[in-house]
Amino acid sequence: MDETLQDSVVVAAQDNARNDDTWLNSIARSATPGGAPDPLAGSTRDFLTTVARKPTERADAFWQWNQARIEHDVFPFGKALMEAPKPTTALRYLGGSTRSGLNFSSQE
Repeated sequence: MDETLQDSVVVAAQDNARNDDTWLNSIARSATPGGAPDPLAGSTRDFLTTVARKPTERADAFWQWNQARIEHDVFPFGKALMEAPKPTTALRYLGGSTRSGLNFSSQE
């Protein structure tokens, strides 16, 4: 293998490892005081487009972030109507909390 090519491969591997560490550290830096990831930081895309050393690292980071979103009732797909659709309704979130209010989006 050409020395220049070999050096390029080594540098690329080091950059990739550094980027993985930066990505994992950025999740830790955005953590709430309790240590959970900030539920309002980032998006699902951040976990899909980032290369981790192991797929389980990426999956675990996503799970922790998603759980934080559920606990803070900001997971957009984590709620269900508690009664038939009408102008006002009650919702139950995945975290167990409930809220009542105007119904702007459900359909029969």
